[in-house]
Amino acid sequence: MRKNSKALKVLSAQGFYRHVGKKGKIYKKEWTNNLAIVKTYDVVILSEEDYFNLERQAELWSKRGVISILTREEKGCTVYIDGKPTDVSGFPAEKVIDATGSGDIFTAGFAYAFRRSGKIYESSMFANALSHLSLRVLSNRVKYTEEDVRAFLISKKIHINI
Repeated sequence: MRKNSKALKVLSAQGFYRHVGKKGKIYKKEWTNNLAIVKTYDVVILSEEDYFNLERQAELWSKRGVISILTREEKGCTVYIDGKPTDVSGFPAEKVIDATGSGDIFTAGFAYAFRRSGKIYESSMFANALSHLSLRVLSNRVKYTEEDVRAFLISKKIHINI
């Protein structure tokens, strides 16, 4: 975490990659001159759906000391630290009821687990699992607990310690 702060600062960057056009249509847009904002955070989370070729952006941010996580839907996510990518497995969706908010749920799950444990990869796995579970219900009905996420991971023979 940043010096002189006990707060974990996590940025979900998707809004910076969007432009709302006429009639509310959303378009992808490039986010330029972003380092001044990004370097004030401990972790930046973005989705491969947000813009084109974000792997390079995540790598560059991580070289500046910001943990960068690129989510990849059911493939999981890639965590970038010091310019080095590490894939964290996801879970194939058996049935998707509603994907609305799954990225926000990933971000919240990661922040929760990482603040408690300080373990980047286990927190990423926890977030992947929570986001996966959220697909099973309407987004306004998501009510999974930490125990639910742990049980899901155990059912997949994955044990984490957060």
